[in-house]
Order: sequence, then structure tokens, then C-alpha cells
Amino acid sequence: MPPDIHGDPPSIKQKDIDFEVFVFKVARTGTLRFLSQREFVTSLERVFRRAGFPVWLSKGFHPRMKMEMNRALPTGVSSQAEYFSIRTRYDPYRTLPYRVSEVLNQCNACSPRGIRFLFARKVPDSFSLNRIAQVWSFQLIVPALHMQKNVSSIDLSRIGVQTVIERGRFYVIQYSCTSADWIDYRTILQSLFRTDTPSFFYIPLLKEVYVDGNRKISVEASLCARS
Repeated sequence: MPPDIHGDPPSIKQKDIDFEVFVFKVARTGTLRFLSQREFVTSLERVFRRAGFPVWLSKGFHPRMKMEMNRALPTGVSSQAEYFSIRTRYDPYRTLPYRVSEVLNQCNACSPRGIRFLFARKVPDSFSLNRIAQVWSFQLIVPALHMQKNVSSIDLSRIGVQTVIERGRFYVIQYSCTSADWIDYRTILQSLFRTDTPSFFYIPLLKEVYVDGNRKISVEASLCARS
């Protein structure tokens, strides 16, 4: 069974809790894959400010948004499934729920090219994204011209590769890892090409994050199933 992410029902507020929690899924492509984790967080904060999203701010002289990011990706990794949670202001007099489609549309309208909001869901106040994220599924896309020289001469399973698929002019190397047993795409490049910074064009890509890698239950599917 996938981990239980509910805890207290979302509609029940604990005493002195003045916020709600939303989980978002975004894609990061193009040149924005070269942003550092700190720069990526800053970009997301600017999007929420432009969109007028009712974010919760910490108390004190330097109020900040409260965001929980999933594991930071190495610089240069493109992504189709980066998850994070953010606190929003709790209004006890608001009778209508946030309309997720409107939130996504507004955020996308205010996002720079290369960041796209794909999914949003309200979760319990005690929700922890890092507690349920278990498996990261990656692809490494390399030109067939360079890959054909190496694919038959190296034991790819030894470096954590699960599948290699030929797609015309490119090969797609698929692999998965956990937080405790992390596989860096540069390790695979080093094993295949004797350098972790080859001169040809390649793309490392995060495809999905799973709460159950064996059953292929993604974080998004788990949230939808338990809402």
C-alpha cells in the first residue's frame, strides 16, 4: 500500500493554525534547467506574487513564503515532475474552495518561459512531501552516433541503468533511484564516455516521482486517489 498522506482531514483546522497547504507539480525545461535550486525557488516565489496567490508569510522582520521543495536536482536537469508544497493564508470565512484550474491558469500566465504548472491539490496541514516521495525516475537522452560505440561494451546494470531504448537519432537511457541510493547522471556519462561533461548535446530529464516505485504510483496519482 502507498503511504498514507492524509492524517487529519483537510477541512479540520488545528488550534492556532492560520494556514493551508497546497502541493504543486511543475515542469522545468529549456534554459531554466540551468537554474540552481535557490534560483528556482526565487522564480516560483515571484510567480506567486505576480499571480496574487494568497501565500502565507512567516512572522518577524523578514517575512518569507513557506515552501517545502522535493530533493534538489543537479544543475542542468530538465524536469516534467518537480513537486513542492506551499502554505496559503487560511480564511475561516471563505466558503468556496480554491478552483484549481483557475490557480494553474493564473500561475502559468505569470510564469517565465520554461516553467509550467501542471497540477495542484490541497493537502492536510501536517502533510510532508519528503516523507512520501520514495523513487525518482530519470531519462538520459544522448545522440545515437555516440551511444552506439558504447552500448554493447559496458554492463549498464552495473551503473544503475534499467532500460536503453533506441529512438532514431537518439538513445533514451532510463534509470530510477531513491534518496538513499542516488544515481547522478554524470556518473552514467563518465562510465559511457569517460567524461562527465561530453562535448555533444545531451539532456538529463526527471520523468516522475513515485510514492511506490514497484507499483508506479506517482505523487500526483496518490494525491488524487486520496482526496
